[in-house]
Amino acid sequence: MNKNNILGFLPILLVVVLISLVSLYFWNLNISTAASGPLLVDYQESDWITRTSASEATGVIIWQAGDLIVVVGGTEDAGYTINTPTATGLTFSLVTSTSGASNANTYLWRATAESNGSSVVMATVSGGGAKGIGVFVYRGSSGLGNNNTLIGSTAKTINLTRSQDNSAVVLVMVDWNAVNDVIVTSVPSGGTQREVSYSSGAHTVFVLDWGDQGLAGTTSYGITDHTGTVKMSGIVVEVKGQ
Repeated sequence: MNKNNILGFLPILLVVVLISLVSLYFWNLNISTAASGPLLVDYQESDWITRTSASEATGVIIWQAGDLIVVVGGTEDAGYTINTPTATGLTFSLVTSTSGASNANTYLWRATAESNGSSVVMATVSGGGAKGIGVFVYRGSSGLGNNNTLIGSTAKTINLTRSQDNSAVVLVMVDWNAVNDVIVTSVPSGGTQREVSYSSGAHTVFVLDWGDQGLAGTTSYGITDHTGTVKMSGIVVEVKGQ
């Protein structure tokens, strides 16, 4: 190839190199901005079984600045209530709750950590019924997405429409009928049973969570392989990733 041919080829080569560099840039950009699921870094809970008027208190949770803390709660009957939890360094707010005559109460609170810290989570209560709280600490979450509720139903699942890809899911359900069956399977499969317990004459409690659920969409969350007719109240919530 002579000198003139080489010089004529250079502009084409430069265009090819430029296109390759631009393509590589946007490929890397897509990787860095792709959604990722939140990471559950801690779970602690109080006693869901004992009928007592004492405050509910969990084990110590540990968090970092920016972590999302999700608290679920439930009581055996509408006549017993749980007040907004407290923890040193965190401020919780109520997201939603369920209540109704001859039904269990269920609750969902949230907080975002402004700095690193650790604390027990406590909640004062009204009445001496069986009740409890469960605390999830998530890292890499942009906040809560959609939620849905169930009140005094024979259903054992709750539909949730996830608004974002890669979201995790948290569920609390409390059976006012207190069916004594704690050998259950999560729906969909892959859920972790954090609390499945029966309190005689009080309630049966189910607290479960699921990790990265993939693409946004609607799914029924709850339990199967459970016998008996329930009067179930509960809350399911989407925990968004980044």
